[in-house]
Amino acid sequence: MDKIKYYMLPFFLLSCTSKFYHTNSNSAGNKKNIVLIIKKNWNLDSLNNAQINLSKQNITFNYSDVKFEGNNLTNIAIKVNCNDGYGGAAESTDLDMKFGFFRNYDRDSKYQFSIGTIGKRYHVKR
Repeated sequence: MDKIKYYMLPFFLLSCTSKFYHTNSNSAGNKKNIVLIIKKNWNLDSLNNAQINLSKQNITFNYSDVKFEGNNLTNIAIKVNCNDGYGGAAESTDLDMKFGFFRNYDRDSKYQFSIGTIGKRYHVKR
């Protein structure tokens, strides 16, 4: 039952428009696992807040080619450097998809970093 609750937490956080990233302690308890999903209802303030909060986690997050149609974000390019050997860049014109990145600090995890369209693999293993 606890495992189900744990896997439901990211879905809950992603459904809340005011939340834009999720952190939790890994099995070693000394680092945070990061999930950032950019939504089409984000504005420049949302992107700036993500950049500030990620910098507090020692993650460099930059964005460019930002385009809006009305109040909807329609295009964005992102570049991420986790400052530990993991990083990358991606661009999206379909923000109905889960677009962003994750960094899983668990050494035993099958997926430790991904950027772009994020699928089921962004689940943080405990």
